[in-house]
This record gives sequence, C-alpha cells and structure tokens, in this order.
Amino acid sequence: MTLQTAYALSKRTDVYLQGVYQHVSGTGDSGLTADINGLSASSTNSQVAGTIGLRHRF
Repeated sequence: MTLQTAYALSKRTDVYLQGVYQHVSGTGDSGLTADINGLSASSTNSQVAGTIGLRHRF
C-alpha cells in the first residue's frame, strides 16, 4: 500500500510526504520476506518506508 500527499508552497514549489507499507502473508517456511523496491529486504514479513521531500519545477 502506498500513500502520498503534497502541499504547494508556491506555483512551482511543493513539499511531499510518501509512505509505503508491505506485508507478505501465508509464506510458511518458504523464506519469503517483504522487499520494497530500492530498499534492502526486510528480515521479517513486513516493511515500512517513508519519504519527505521538497520539489521545485523549473
């Protein structure tokens, strides 16, 4: 699940917040773990990531 929001500071600049949650269920003894693209794999079946940024368009 991913959630993102942005708040405009001006016509070309905004602040954004993004959160990602992943949960893998029913893996049994398969060794599968949560793995959000671009991050290290979790050692458990759940993983959470957050990003805060400032964006300016030229």
